Amino acid sequence: MVVVCRTLRAQITQFEAHFTSTYGYRPKKAAERAPLASTYAQYLEWKRAIRTDAAVRIQCLFRGARVRHGPSTRNRRKRMANAPVVLEATHVPTPASAGTAPFRHGPDRASPIPNRASPDRASPDRASPDRASPDRA
Repeated sequence: MVVVCRTLRAQITQFEAHFTSTYGYRPKKAAERAPLASTYAQYLEWKRAIRTDAAVRIQCLFRGARVRHGPSTRNRRKRMANAPVVLEATHVPTPASAGTAPFRHGPDRASPIPNRASPDRASPDRASPDRASPDRA
């Protein structure tokens, strides 16, 4: 975008320099700028687009920095450091329901979620024996 804008600006500058050398003043009226009217319009449009893009990028950088390093992050970190650890009770199988669990652990277990990994990528369910984790033995 910037290269196109600079090219248009160079054409406008060249036209204005030629006009100034011929008439002794810079073109001011629309009639004097008529030969390059479309170039002026394109230049203004590109310049506006560049400014808008730069403003959006600056806002993104500022907002990202504010989210990462702002006062709310510091307060959240302090709150999390001082917060007590609360563990909620989960279902603990009783001897009566131990055999009726929907999923068993082990090599022949049923998978609750279908494996969407590509066949060439090893998944935790299909890990090779030499790469198996020590806790799976």
